[in-house]
Amino acid sequence: MVLGGPGAAEALGGRLGEHGAEKIYAAEGGEIGGYLVAPKATVLADLVKRVQPAAVLLASSQEGKEIAAVERFVRGVPGARLAVQLDNGILTDVVGLAADGTATQVAFAGSTIGTSRVTRGLPLVTVRPNSVNPAPAPATPTVEQLTVTVGEADKLAKVVDRVAEQKGSRPELTEASVVVSGGRGVGGAATPPALAAMPICYKCDADSIIGPDEPLLWPSYTEQLDFELEVGFFTSRGGRDLTPEQAVDYIAGVTISNDVSARDNQFFEMSLSIGPSKGKDFCTAMGPYVLTMDEVDEWDIQLSARVNGEIWASGTTADRQFSFAEVPAWASLDEDVRPGEFLAVGTVGGGCGLELDRWIRPGDVVELDASGIGTLRNPVGERHVAPPGAGLRTYSGSSPVHPGRH
Repeated sequence: MVLGGPGAAEALGGRLGEHGAEKIYAAEGGEIGGYLVAPKATVLADLVKRVQPAAVLLASSQEGKEIAAVERFVRGVPGARLAVQLDNGILTDVVGLAADGTATQVAFAGSTIGTSRVTRGLPLVTVRPNSVNPAPAPATPTVEQLTVTVGEADKLAKVVDRVAEQKGSRPELTEASVVVSGGRGVGGAATPPALAAMPICYKCDADSIIGPDEPLLWPSYTEQLDFELEVGFFTSRGGRDLTPEQAVDYIAGVTISNDVSARDNQFFEMSLSIGPSKGKDFCTAMGPYVLTMDEVDEWDIQLSARVNGEIWASGTTADRQFSFAEVPAWASLDEDVRPGEFLAVGTVGGGCGLELDRWIRPGDVVELDASGIGTLRNPVGERHVAPPGAGLRTYSGSSPVHPGRH
């Protein structure tokens, strides 16, 4: 179903047809624009009751998550239920949905894996656009126009003005008249308490940094090497116990970071409830350029990851939980942050092989793009062969990690 302005269905029809769409239901025109999501949820609920699909997949965008949370939608569709859920809300960003109704969700660089199976009713699932990779199945779709009626209650929620302003930090929710969740952690429905409270991170070896075009190191003790699509920044000076307002002046410049990971070993290590060690601490690529903060809108950096020229993932910095300045504010609490330290701000959703269950191999070329910064390009090196007797005889390898198959 296409919900949008005039011509939206025509514009998307060809693309949808490439992947086998035989019919497009369109609600177009100004009558659906300018409101919050409730009218769209109503239209979708009416369509679902009439068409009776096997499942409803909603894009994991702000609007998609809001539609999934609208009570009238779930109530309006008999038997509708969320395929993946927590006690306190929706667990979104599904990366796998099997025919039997089992859905898989991976979050926070693989430290959380959730699965749930819908045994009855209509599965209602929010998915990442880059987690769905349908095979081409050309079709010529027909379009059926839907009628939209905006109720009086929904008209009270019409958006009358949009104001663009510099996002120095997240607004205080207590100051907001309308709070709309969107992106990881915003609204808190599916956010673990620890992640809502602080920017979770680990500390890595500064001597393991490599630059553009250098091969990504493949340790002998891992079968599953992985990339991570993220950005971060260098500190301009040292400090301790910084406030977010003070930390703004401690950010020197922003660049791309590829936090290379030995996934199978990482999970094996972390099964002991400790942070990653050799699973992370061996190779991080950075570059190609460093931009000062006056050249970057930290909330609007567009990112993508390509492997051998194929786009594997894309995203934006818009839906982060914490601002850049909040990261050094937390890092400096009760300890020194030194000049020239690099602080990464987190992997883009779907921005690693773990979340896609797609794995790089020796000889592949990984390219991470960030708008304004450029492209960080690195070939994948051959797996290192350790000399006889090196390491420990007690370690014979780690079990492979396959969180979500497509």
